[in-house]
Amino acid sequence: MKRLLSLFVIAIFLVSLVPSALAEGYSEGDSNKNNDHRGNIVSDEGNNGLDNAVTTSDENKGKGIDNKKLVTKRLKRLKKEIRKIRGVKAEDIRNFQKEMLMVAIDKCKEKGIDVEKCERTLKRRVELVKKLKEKDLKRLNRISKKKLEKIKGFMELRKEKEFRKFKKNGFKARIVAKEKYKLALERYNKAKKTYLDIKERYVKKSKAIRKLKNELKGLTGDEYKEKEGEIKEKVSEFLVDVSDMILKHLEMVKERVESNEDLSEEEVSEILEKIKEEIAKVEKVKEEALSLTSESSKEEIREVAKELKEVWLDLKPKVKRAVGRVVNARIGGIIVRSKHLENRLNRILERMVEEGKDISELEPLIEKFNGFLDEAKENYKKARELFNDGLVREGHEYMKEAHKALKEANKALKEIFKELKNENMEEELEEDEVSEVEEEAEEELVEEAEEE
Repeated sequence: MKRLLSLFVIAIFLVSLVPSALAEGYSEGDSNKNNDHRGNIVSDEGNNGLDNAVTTSDENKGKGIDNKKLVTKRLKRLKKEIRKIRGVKAEDIRNFQKEMLMVAIDKCKEKGIDVEKCERTLKRRVELVKKLKEKDLKRLNRISKKKLEKIKGFMELRKEKEFRKFKKNGFKARIVAKEKYKLALERYNKAKKTYLDIKERYVKKSKAIRKLKNELKGLTGDEYKEKEGEIKEKVSEFLVDVSDMILKHLEMVKERVESNEDLSEEEVSEILEKIKEEIAKVEKVKEEALSLTSESSKEEIREVAKELKEVWLDLKPKVKRAVGRVVNARIGGIIVRSKHLENRLNRILERMVEEGKDISELEPLIEKFNGFLDEAKENYKKARELFNDGLVREGHEYMKEAHKALKEANKALKEIFKELKNENMEEELEEDEVSEVEEEAEEELVEEAEEE
């Protein structure tokens, strides 16, 4: 419970969102009870009952008919059933739900997942659907249709250029090993501390140089030369500190890129290569600053200062663009993972209807959550386009709007969790491999329907 609670009360910037789980199954005693005709799942061979269906699937495997072919066959048949559930006939709705669960069972076998667990989990749901009154079946039908529409939208989202990189393994662009992430974070924190220390030193030296310049007024002869030499030394140290500040800033960006899982490998390589080029430019100027002494001429010092300023002015927008891409990628990853959560929340609505629970409070909250996600998605896409066009400032404005929408989505998510807790449904968000299989079956069904 603590893990779930903490997952939903923290800000929307999550590494991943916990997938949903199916309701727990019947006990062994319940799973052996006979079903009447209305509650049976009809297999392809015409045998009634979940037990017969699973047995038939085993026999088919023995005859060389694999479960993948069975899944394909049933999905093709379910494609026609989608049309039927647009109506309101109770038996059509029951048949669709039972056939969909049947596909999930065969996919469990195909993937080598515990068939008994699948059977126990899904059989309970078959029994619940069988007992639903017509008004509840209509409600289930409405939610099922909406769920399939959302699944279709999510699949289309993942095909868009901006979101294509987010793979199904947690919907991240790449996986960063925990140890590598930890080291990158340590290096980032170390670079940040050094950066702040240098910045503090930089401020003090800046004041000291101004003070020495004031002291120079009115001096002549050896006193003037001595004070001037002291100023030159301070200025050269100052220029070295400025160089180090820039280098530490670049190092911080580099570590953020290294540890980011929402940037693809190609994007990471591209950004790191550019950072490497900029580091080389700054280090070159730093070497020149280190070579300055009290004997250096004013012109030499001015030349190094001018070169450092030019490097920074050229570098500054590039750093902003890189940071913008990192943050924007993070937002993109959150959008994809949150849209995936949207599908899981619709599944929970299904479970609640199956169990006869009231969804009148939860459903509008999920719609609210979805609306903010759509708003964040559109602003994210605009921000990304502007960043790619080099319009950093304009891109940041849209990025702020995307961030604002995600904060509102997070507020709605907290309300959703509170409602789920009130209905004792919060555990439905925990990971479960049967639920993963069901998701995959639903996506394949949507793809099959789209191909028609």
